[in-house]
Amino acid sequence: MGADSARHPDPDALEHSPERLVIVSDGWDNAPPGPAGEVLRVWRTRLDPDRSTSVVHVNPVYDADGFDVRRLAPSVPTAGIRDAEDLAALVEIAQFAEGRTGEALRIFEIHPGQCGVLVYAADSLAAAFVVPHPADYRALHPSLIEDLYGELVHQYAFYGGPVPDFEARIRDGGHLKTLADLRAAARAQERAWAGNHDTLPAARLLDASYSFERVYAMGSFSLWRFLPPFRRGESEQHIGEAITDHKGRVAYLKTFRLSEAQIRRGHLLNRLHDHDWHLGRTAEALGTSYADLVRRIRSAGFESLLKQGVERMARD
Repeated sequence: MGADSARHPDPDALEHSPERLVIVSDGWDNAPPGPAGEVLRVWRTRLDPDRSTSVVHVNPVYDADGFDVRRLAPSVPTAGIRDAEDLAALVEIAQFAEGRTGEALRIFEIHPGQCGVLVYAADSLAAAFVVPHPADYRALHPSLIEDLYGELVHQYAFYGGPVPDFEARIRDGGHLKTLADLRAAARAQERAWAGNHDTLPAARLLDASYSFERVYAMGSFSLWRFLPPFRRGESEQHIGEAITDHKGRVAYLKTFRLSEAQIRRGHLLNRLHDHDWHLGRTAEALGTSYADLVRRIRSAGFESLLKQGVERMARD
């Protein structure tokens, strides 16, 4: 459907209960506002409660300020699209948000002895999950894919730009004189690729510095929650929780990658905490004005903290 027909999705498109309905629209309802969302809401709640038809909204229009796209309805997953060639892949990604993950369960198979999973979106680590025994992971695998990581993959798919192609390169110098030389060079490329794949994608999770807080202890086990340093300019930062034994061995781990907006809010809270919630000193440390700091606090959704900061300044 085009942008105009998104005002009221044609019931004829739903009459024969298609497997999938794709709506291409800028997300704006006109004359009157709201009918597209209402049609889709009633269809979902009254006519198709079992979700036999998958509905996906594809929006080619990005907001200039937030570089996000407008949704048609809360019940319909929306995917922004830059290139028409990406349509098929984006529709599949968007369906994760609806829990239509039967194909995902087939693709994300369980390996013998598997105790956890690393979830990547465009070769960037989105989340890590580890449990102590393969039987524990086997019991949790379907719910992780269907209930937890579906929305995660859908959201993180929009964090970065296009992924460059990574191709093997064998230098055709004078050292390649026989088929055995070529075979050895190809195997060297395979080993290099495996080494990079196993270490580089998770490097920012494993090598970063964190602040840990022990929130619970039982016997020889401790539950920890950890936060990143919230440094501006570092796009991949993670929060999470872990359970360790008395030797520091991990019995449970769950992490989530933060968005850039979440990193900015965490950075702002850290700076306020470092200066005892004094707005004047925090503004000076950030190299900005008092008025601009107040604006940033409000835009981050922390307006309730302004009273606390003003009271600290009054006491000083």
